[in-house]
Amino acid sequence: MRARTVAAAALLLAALPAAVAAQNCDLSSGQLNRVASGTPQEMTFIGGGVTFTCPDGKVIRADSAVLVAATEQRFLIGHAYYADAEKALSADRINYFAREKHLNAQLHVVLNDRVNGATIQGDYLDYYLANGPQTPSRTYVYGGRPHAVWRAKPGADGAPRADTTSTVVDADRMEIQGQDNFHAMGNVVLTRGPMKGTASEVEYAPADNHVRLIGNARIEGERFALTGGTLDGTLVGNTFKDVTATFQAQLQSEDLTVKGSSVAIAFTDGQVERLVALSPERTKRTATDGSGLAEATSREFKLVADSIDALAPGEKLEKVVAVGRAYGERQNDSIATKLPDIVSKDWLRGDTIVATFVAAAPSAAKAGGKVAGKPNAAVRAAPPRAPADTAQRVLERIVASGGTTPASSAYRIVDEKQPKGMPAVNYLLAQRIAVAFRDGEVHEVHAEGQIRGLHLEPTPPAPAKKPDERSKPTTNSVARSPAGSTGSGKP
Repeated sequence: MRARTVAAAALLLAALPAAVAAQNCDLSSGQLNRVASGTPQEMTFIGGGVTFTCPDGKVIRADSAVLVAATEQRFLIGHAYYADAEKALSADRINYFAREKHLNAQLHVVLNDRVNGATIQGDYLDYYLANGPQTPSRTYVYGGRPHAVWRAKPGADGAPRADTTSTVVDADRMEIQGQDNFHAMGNVVLTRGPMKGTASEVEYAPADNHVRLIGNARIEGERFALTGGTLDGTLVGNTFKDVTATFQAQLQSEDLTVKGSSVAIAFTDGQVERLVALSPERTKRTATDGSGLAEATSREFKLVADSIDALAPGEKLEKVVAVGRAYGERQNDSIATKLPDIVSKDWLRGDTIVATFVAAAPSAAKAGGKVAGKPNAAVRAAPPRAPADTAQRVLERIVASGGTTPASSAYRIVDEKQPKGMPAVNYLLAQRIAVAFRDGEVHEVHAEGQIRGLHLEPTPPAPAKKPDERSKPTTNSVARSPAGSTGSGKP
């Protein structure tokens, strides 16, 4: 979409009635019949195939035409057509009411901008001329699901643009206000190459290159889907530069799912490059969005915070930064033993958490790791896994930093000799805690600053009693026997 595209539609509609009435446009074909000539009832009928040709190149055609002098009404009936060097309008019928400054086109309406390659189709079109600076012109297209197409504008030398992708809009009705605002309403579908948007309404302001999708808004790409109550985007050369979703916003991609009161995406060449999610407190929308935090979830880790900033050059997740009340926890780990909630998962907490991701690499058995300060502690082990898909992004490292309060973490350590046994639990408080991962498991933990914490080992199970020991009384048992007899030791 471009400013000239919307403006051209208005200029075309304004030019048509003037051209029909212009004295310098000759009737080059058609049979003319004037009725009540010279009276207020004068009408002119033109049949047999009407063609007006004008010195400036304008062409007006129809099967027949009627001109009413008193009311300044003009009707082009049957295969009605208007064209100049820049634009064209065709329909089964085109009516113009000069006093009302109203043009109406009916059935099989096609409005085409030859310069910008824009086309709008529909069953009906109404155009109202501007009435002073306070009342801009208005164009309405409706009936038969209006269909609009914007193509790349040729270069200054007339050479076609390298980008030949079209922007297509389908809706129940469309409206153009003045020369600057396009509005599509009712089950709107907007497509641009592999990108598709849907919403109840779409607004476009060409002067600002701004597009807004309103109501159950959604934009889908080849590898992502962004939803929200409202989506605001900036177009550069008919390609999205950025999009911001607000009100219950959510981004779903192959590597990451992000939720927040607001989710903003920056694109490079149509691919997601960066995204930022904000909590309702940060966007000041707690009244409508509640008081939760922004959230980012990958296959292996979940982060929540006041704000989350993810970098994904080439749509490959590289880094996620969570700031403000940041909390992260492992997802889908292999430890199935039931533990209290506080240590049921590996987690970190801090003022800021930074997670980095790399391409998954083929892996054999998981290697044993080490924990800072406990070189002999065994990191959980697991059976060998099949080589990973290198297109998948996996968690490489996560770092939690404290602010006015220290960062904290809890993680479990499985004894590789008893992988199904109760794991040990390590709890840390420090100014900075860094956790490295290998093959999806904790490999190394490093803490800085004033370090405090606990390391809890599971209690070994009591050895099983032998059968003959089960029948013997314990040291606290008291044997009772009948008076005058010898006790057997049994109760």
